[in-house]
Amino acid sequence: MRKYVPFIAAIIVVLIAGCAALGVPAADTFNKKVVSANAIIESAAETNEAVRAAGKIGKEESQKIHDQLVSIAAGIDIAREVYATNPTEATNRIDAAIVALNALNAYLGSKK
Repeated sequence: MRKYVPFIAAIIVVLIAGCAALGVPAADTFNKKVVSANAIIESAAETNEAVRAAGKIGKEESQKIHDQLVSIAAGIDIAREVYATNPTEATNRIDAAIVALNALNAYLGSKK
């Protein structure tokens, strides 16, 4: 996975720049970020299934991706709980989850 980090980082930069160029506003509140993160999880799960069904990745790799998505979803739930007592920490956790999800989505996109 480490060999994909520079590639994934480049894709994230391109996606961010593309969204800015298209005028797509970034999620600016904690709740919007939670919704965005959950939408990315849904998209990644669907892409994971499609790529697996197309034979582009194996069953083991697909399961690892699924496990990562479940783990990130749990992290989002924890961030929602933390938000009540420490909004800054919760926001940092959501931001980290979104970065991880975008990287995972970019990786899956490269397998299409």
